[in-house]
This record gives sequence, C-alpha cells and structure tokens, in this order.
Amino acid sequence: MASAAAQLIDILSRYAAQQGHRARGGLSTIAGIDFQLRCYLADFTSELARGTHIQEAGAHFLEVFSDYTKTEAKRLVCVQVKRTLSKTTLGQAAEEAVILDEFFDVEAPALHSSSVFEAVGLMGKPDGSAPSWKGVQLRKDLRDRDRRQERFEEMLQAGRFRPPRIEPDPWWRIIAAGWLALDDPFAFAREALEICLRRRRGVRFVGHVIADKDVEASVTGSREVLLGQVPTLHHLRDGRLMDRPNQVAAALAELDRHAAERDWRQEPYIYAFWIEGRSGNGKSALLLQLMRELMRDRSAQVIWLDDASEQLLPLLEAWAQSPVDAVGPCCVFVDDFYAPSKRTGVDFPKILRLLRGHNRTDWPVLVTCGPPEQRQEWKASGDDEAFRTAHWLLPPARADEQNRLRQWFRERTGEEPKTGPAFQEEQGLMLSMVFEMRKGEMYEFGRRFRRRLQDLDLVEALTAPLALNRLYISAPGSWLDERESDALRRLNQDQDFSMLTLQ
Repeated sequence: MASAAAQLIDILSRYAAQQGHRARGGLSTIAGIDFQLRCYLADFTSELARGTHIQEAGAHFLEVFSDYTKTEAKRLVCVQVKRTLSKTTLGQAAEEAVILDEFFDVEAPALHSSSVFEAVGLMGKPDGSAPSWKGVQLRKDLRDRDRRQERFEEMLQAGRFRPPRIEPDPWWRIIAAGWLALDDPFAFAREALEICLRRRRGVRFVGHVIADKDVEASVTGSREVLLGQVPTLHHLRDGRLMDRPNQVAAALAELDRHAAERDWRQEPYIYAFWIEGRSGNGKSALLLQLMRELMRDRSAQVIWLDDASEQLLPLLEAWAQSPVDAVGPCCVFVDDFYAPSKRTGVDFPKILRLLRGHNRTDWPVLVTCGPPEQRQEWKASGDDEAFRTAHWLLPPARADEQNRLRQWFRERTGEEPKTGPAFQEEQGLMLSMVFEMRKGEMYEFGRRFRRRLQDLDLVEALTAPLALNRLYISAPGSWLDERESDALRRLNQDQDFSMLTLQ
C-alpha cells in the first residue's frame, strides 16, 4: 500500500460514478458528523504520533469509500461510523460493505482480496458492549437482497468483517495520542477538526452521469436472457435485451418533438416524456435502449437515476445552483417514476416551489415509463403541476418482431425457443413471450409453480400480495411470517422473480 493515495484516487472516481451517494460517505448526512470526524482524527493522530508510521497515517482518507478508510498491514480497512450500534445500523453498514465489495470485485480485484470492513459506534447494547455481526440482516427492500445477503454471510465467514467496536471518547484519544508529541494537543485537536469541517464542495449532482463505457457492449457477454428481473445497465451491456431499433427510433422522434416544443415555448416547467404500455411489454428495457441511443448517436448529456424517483428533487435543487444554460440540454432517466410505492417519496409541492423561485427554462427533460393508468393518476392528483408531459405508446410486438425475438433467442442461448399461446396473443407481451421461450407454455408452468407453492404451504399466504402486485402496489413483508418468507426465498433461489418488499 506504499502508493495508496495514488491508487485510490482513480478507483474512487469510478466508485463515485457508480455509487455516488455511497461514495460521499458520512458527510452526506448531518447526524453523527462530529462523532465521525473525531473517530477519523483519533485513528489518524494515533498513527501520526508513533513517528515511524508517517506513511500509514497519510493513508487515512476521510470519506473514501466509507465514512473513512485506512490502511493496516497492507489491508484496506473501510470504516462505517454509527452513533449507535444495533442490528439495524450494522445492517446498514453491511449493505454499504457488500455494495463496495461488488464494486471492488469488478473494478479493483486487488482491493477486493485485501479489503476488510469495520463498524464503530459511540453506544451499543445496554451493557456497553458492541453487538456482533452474527444474525445481521440487510433491509428487505434492497435490490437483489437475497443474493447480497448471501454475499454478506460469505464475507463474514471469510473474516472480512472486524468485530464492531465501541469508541466512547475519540476526542480524548486524539489528545492522548498527541500528549507527548505536541506542545498543545488541545489546539491541535481543535484545528484538525476545523479543517475537516471547512471542507467545501461545489454543486454535486445526484445520480449517475452516463458515459460511453456505461452502454458499450461487453466483450465477454453471457448467453443469458433477461427474465423476471428489473433491467439494469449491466443487463444492457451484457446483451440480455433484444434490440428494438424501430421502436427506439419512434420513441426518439417523439422525444425530439417534445424537447423542441420546450425550446420553442421557453416555459419554466420540467418537460417529461412518458413511455407507456401494458405491464410486461418491455418499457423499462426500451428506456435503457433509448438512453443508449442518445449516447451513441448524439453523445447527449444523460443522467440515470435508476428507479430512485425521490432523487429528482435533490438533482433539481443542485441544478438550480448552477448558472443558467451552463450545462446544456440534458435528459434525466428514471425507471417507473410514478409507481405507487414511490409517490410519497417525491415532494411534488417542493418541486413546484423550486421552479417558481428560479426564473429559468433550462431544466433537464425527465424521461420515464409506466402503464397508462399511472400517468393518468399523476395528472388527476395534481402532482404533475410542475411538469409538461408528453406520452408515447410502446406498441405490442407484431409478427415480424416476434420472428426476430425467436431468432435472437435461438442465437443468444443456443436453445430452440418453446413457443405457444403467448405468441398467438393479439397484444403479445415481451415478458410473456420470453418467459414461454425459456420455461415452456405458461399454463403448464403455472400448474408446476402452483404445485411448488402447495408443497411449501404458500398458496393462501401469497394470494393477497399477488393481487396487490397486479395493481402495482407492494404488499408489506409483515403479511408473511418468518417461515413463509424463508420458504419464498428458497423458491426464488434461481431469482426468477424480484423480491423487493419483504420487510
């Protein structure tokens, strides 16, 4: 780790691009900031005071990957600081560690094999001790939760997590470390803390700014096809989505018309472009492909918020602080922006007040997708008052596109597609057809699936949640007891469907 600073700068920039809010560490929030900084300074000062460990002291980095990062015995130690250590806060720290470990696995294999994780707190259990990592659970609505929970447990088993520790008085540890080395250790501690607090940033935009590499096809693509999962940039690069050039071109033409109207009218609204269609017809996949086309064809300025609708307001607030027309035309892509589970997380009145308070017309264009009824509900609720929305209907796959789909599946997987009723539907859905090609006739699959539910005694427990899901409403995880939740996870070991809301 002799050149730790130089090595980490490049890796950190890539991590910040992919996991922006995580990469910013503890200064993204107010709570616990003083304790976090004191813990960082206590570790830093202890190394510095040893005299022969100047290099190690220099390899302590505030807000790098975690709340702070240090190097010890050629290992990278990522430290999460929580005022109170509990199973819940350890779960939050574990989530950060798992996501960072996934990033290292792909972007920095050397760090993946040499990194360990630590959690530090001011308070712990009633007896003053720190709780252990044993039994810690990641939050139930975390994307790919089961896979990430398994990864956490493997990391724990491999000794990648240090025992959580209580730091009752980091300020005194700073004083004690400098007592024999400094004329005035108290002045040093105060000045060091002030330097940390004076750190300033320019405007930081949330989300991920898309670059060419984010949408370039992977050289080592798999033979998988997307089925039962939320489409991601990784799936796009891996080629798991069949290209639909005609539909992308049609959507792009409509987006251009809407953007041109914005430029002509010069109104202080957020112009929104909504791709709509039935559930399962490929809207989310097309959203990614449209984003890719904007990058390929025009090198456009594109921000990807994934499915984080609530992040639109912070982005607009940051945008409002930049000079007018400083950024140029920009599109912000959000998957399923007005889904029922997300609406309460978006402060629509505050967005409206923000627009009223800033006399500018260069706001980014929002590009999203969803079924027609959600767009209609958005309008009926009045939540769209700050927006000017145009919509485009993604048509169902016709015969020529169905033929292309079968050919693509055959070439992609090396398997002969199983086709049946899904391909005979007048309003054929991409999800149903891909499902049928992979699993066989849906009726037969339904019978087998029901039998598996019966074997696990889940039929009655899942009736109400599945009915709500059909209305795009997430059922609370409390509807299932621990046995039922475990059984459902076992059923989904191949990740054939998404489990986002077992909480």
